[in-house]
Amino acid sequence: MLSRYGANRFHPTFGSTLQSYIGGLVDANTKTNVYNEVLRVLTNYQMQQDQLFQANPSVFSLSELLQSVDTINVHVTYDAVFVTVQVSNPAGSASVTISPSSL
Repeated sequence: MLSRYGANRFHPTFGSTLQSYIGGLVDANTKTNVYNEVLRVLTNYQMQQDQLFQANPSVFSLSELLQSVDTINVHVTYDAVFVTVQVSNPAGSASVTISPSSL
């Protein structure tokens, strides 16, 4: 989420566009756009991780593997957008909140 979209020349679709929302207008489409971007980034990351794991399983521990994206909740408060993501891996699950200050 912290890497800018396109910043990695070897993985041009890696990274997110979430930084582009900072300072922008929050409108009716913001919630859907942010949700879709978070889902795209996590799905992309999961696919890359799966490819690496298939080639060399010893690179990862079970707690590092993204098994599933369980929920993505986007909350808009005035001019701020907060996202809470619940993900699972073979070792358990974790919840992370993304806020403008964390980008």
